[in-house]
Amino acid sequence: KKLSEADQYETPDWCVEALVQGMGELGHWKDGWIPRSVLDPCAGRGNLLLAVRDRLPTGPKYHAIEIDCGLQPDLLALEAKKEINSLVIGNALEPDVLQIYPDVDLTVANPPYSDDLPMRFIEAWLPRVAVSAWLLRLNWLSSATRNAFLRTHSVDVIVLPRRPSFAACCQGSKTAKRCGRGYPKGARGKCECGGRIGDGTDACEYSWAIFRRSSIHKLGRHIVADVAWCKDPAV
Repeated sequence: KKLSEADQYETPDWCVEALVQGMGELGHWKDGWIPRSVLDPCAGRGNLLLAVRDRLPTGPKYHAIEIDCGLQPDLLALEAKKEINSLVIGNALEPDVLQIYPDVDLTVANPPYSDDLPMRFIEAWLPRVAVSAWLLRLNWLSSATRNAFLRTHSVDVIVLPRRPSFAACCQGSKTAKRCGRGYPKGARGKCECGGRIGDGTDACEYSWAIFRRSSIHKLGRHIVADVAWCKDPAV
């Protein structure tokens, strides 16, 4: 997840556990299906992709795309250690990058939110991916501007029973309501709204929205993730 051009916000590990378990409950692993390829089109430092890899059986190839050149050394190190199979530094929405991966089995991503980028990512990759999972604010599904798309393309939803903590955010104060703006990890001080900046969860509920390329005009399903899937890993 990227809240600004310079700051990266890692996806909590328990969110990935909820995705993998939830996909099983929804029947995505039915008949022993294992994706041959897994792609994160906004990979950051690769943490989300590696968390998925650690939870799936051996076999899939893992691919990363990241627009931020500053993260290239981290991702190149993963590629050198063969923890990922390929890396593209570029814009995952550009045609020359899209054509590198014309047919992917599974996409997992925590996309940036500005300028309705989740919608742009989903529309760009849906024709190329058998199953795509996107970590989104739950209210993303209620927009009138996306209504026609969502009524046409079925989506499976895994509602998370707790709010992810990506970084520091507005905590509010006695005189200012918590607005939920995100800030770099460890940031402190006063928010633009007048609230206090501190560590905490995002102000919104989240879910995994899972699209299937073959599910146009079919009904989607939704579940609430088990709280047992959403525990922080033991230190």
